[in-house]
Amino acid sequence: MTKNKKESGSDSSQLPGPGVGFTFLYYFSMTIVIIVVAGSQGLHLSVGSVQLYRYGILLGLLAGGIGTYFNRTVSFDITSQDQSALNAQLVETLAELGFELDVDATEGQENYTIYSRSGLARLFSGKVFVGMRSHPLQIVSRASTIRRLQRQL
Repeated sequence: MTKNKKESGSDSSQLPGPGVGFTFLYYFSMTIVIIVVAGSQGLHLSVGSVQLYRYGILLGLLAGGIGTYFNRTVSFDITSQDQSALNAQLVETLAELGFELDVDATEGQENYTIYSRSGLARLFSGKVFVGMRSHPLQIVSRASTIRRLQRQL
């Protein structure tokens, strides 16, 4: 079994989910908004205060970097001689991590089988997209989820 990991945008095919740029921009901008709003309320400063934006930008860069590292979309390719055994092992590993087949999301999706967590964890953990019809087998998800899958497969 061979493994290959690549980031979204590193090849010509479009992966589901946000890429590096959008993920960084999201965490960067949301951190600035939170710092400005919370700082203006808590420190009784004007929303236009330069101090708030300085701290917002610095913390935004930090949060953007950390958020991008853990939550960017990456792809992970696995090849194996016994594809059915690989599929069974993947489904078992996903179940151990709390992911189950998302029938509603997979319906109408031609390229990927979609797995997600149930309950409140669904909101925070993202989805796992498995290209079951492709060879090598392609798995697409958040970088943190892919790292856990790589360790267990």
